[in-house]
Amino acid sequence: AGRSVLVLERGRHVDPSEFTEDELDMFAKLYRDGALQLARDFRLQILQGMCVGGTTVVNNAVSIDPSPEVLERWERFGALNGELSAADVMAGVASVRDLLDIDTQPDSILQPGAGKFTEGIRLLGLADEAKQFGAVEANISGCLGCGYCNIGCAYGRKLSALDTLLPWGQDRFGDRLRVLAECTAEGIEASDGRAEALACKLSDGRRVRVRARTIVLSAGAINSSYLLGKSGVGGAQVGRGLSFNMGSPMTADFDEELHSYDGLQISHVFEPAGEPRFLMET
Repeated sequence: AGRSVLVLERGRHVDPSEFTEDELDMFAKLYRDGALQLARDFRLQILQGMCVGGTTVVNNAVSIDPSPEVLERWERFGALNGELSAADVMAGVASVRDLLDIDTQPDSILQPGAGKFTEGIRLLGLADEAKQFGAVEANISGCLGCGYCNIGCAYGRKLSALDTLLPWGQDRFGDRLRVLAECTAEGIEASDGRAEALACKLSDGRRVRVRARTIVLSAGAINSSYLLGKSGVGGAQVGRGLSFNMGSPMTADFDEELHSYDGLQISHVFEPAGEPRFLMET
């Protein structure tokens, strides 16, 4: 649209050429609090990427469409603010799927535990009535099955924002798209209800003020809410209605030795019939 864009990122810029198999080093460089971020009462561990590219650099790229029941509920209770319909949301989902080349992952790179998972679902008679059951769809292209998704893909196969959107934009628009890493936004300056500038702090302690015609706050549900509330903007709903993608591990013992790190970690998904309450993933 003819504008220049500056992306501010609190975390570091870690080039994929710097990704290693040293988990402790990568946790320190790519995650907030070294992947040990905890809720204030210590009941919940919250994993967030903190690097250029964000959580897309360290997640498993699993891409599941919102279910029709969820979209219908959002419409019914006004969660889409009357501005969007379920059809609008699904049109956006289709656009993202096309942009990020989301596809079903091949059997050749799946980890050995996946076979036990799928066999168990079938033996329990749950497969036929399942809402969904099978290999995951993910924005991964030509996966090598190395199993290091959560500490950065050094091979460019996981299509994170670090590998796609940011370099694509710079290739296309040059220095009209710039990224300033290790820059923490500490406050939003607003006048007459309109955001005008950001008060920021660099990792070396220097403070900078960033003025812009338009400010897009894209710091995740937690940090976006925190920044809005701290800055006294956004109204009474800031920080309310927070939801998490909760995960609880389940393990099983088998007679034979299974190296479940050897291949794509999250390879299959199972959603039982009935009201959508949970998913099971390998």
